[in-house]
Amino acid sequence: MKETLTATAIDQAIAGQTKIKLVTVEKTESTQLLAKNYLAHHDNGGPVVFIANQQSGGYGQHGRHFYSPAGSGLYMSLLLPPQEIRNLRKPGLLTTSTAVVVVNVLEKYFPQAEFSLKWVNDVFLGKKKVAGILTEAVYQLGNTAASIIIGIGINLTTGAFPGELATKAGSIGSPVNRNRLSADLLIALMTMLSDYSSGKYLEKYRQRCFLLGKPVTIKTANGIKKGIATDISRTGGLVMLDSNGHQILIHSGEVQKVEY
Repeated sequence: MKETLTATAIDQAIAGQTKIKLVTVEKTESTQLLAKNYLAHHDNGGPVVFIANQQSGGYGQHGRHFYSPAGSGLYMSLLLPPQEIRNLRKPGLLTTSTAVVVVNVLEKYFPQAEFSLKWVNDVFLGKKKVAGILTEAVYQLGNTAASIIIGIGINLTTGAFPGELATKAGSIGSPVNRNRLSADLLIALMTMLSDYSSGKYLEKYRQRCFLLGKPVTIKTANGIKKGIATDISRTGGLVMLDSNGHQILIHSGEVQKVEY
């Protein structure tokens, strides 16, 4: 029998190591939407974390559906307090740093698993995605301030995936206490948020990013880019060399193909 996700159990596991408001629900459309709705009705936007046992409409980058069945994963969204736009610290590093934190915590629970990262926001085990990260900015006050929402979805014991997801998504495969996993993630995330802009998480991201050294195809707002992925920049962007040997820096895009 799977444990019940509760704010009380998570708070007990946190044991005062960080301060955050906890909201747990049995089922919701999306924890990201819960965070946005909270922000729309509260003056103080965070930090608040929303954790669901199941999502009917969970989504990731580019609005893609994130399959979130009951009891088999961890689905959370962390809402951060609003900041003035000019004070946002290197937002390009936030997703990459969060990815490293997720891997660091998962490695403690699954020490035999060899996790890797697909730029910019996916955690892989073997050749299948087992976790995804989504960072969204919600602008306020005439676009002079923004609140950041960090969404994390982890497939822990999901046994089967619908449709084409079956060839792309997988699960870690071993049950863990999700209350304790939630607590450890939140402690690590709140620590990361205090110093991620220093770039201290970049080296491990580079080490785990399986794109580096491989031919890749990236869909960007300016069209399709092809080349050899060579590095992750100081701002979290993907550095590539095109067929002419020219260096390309991509800050936002979707990896469509990786040649192994």
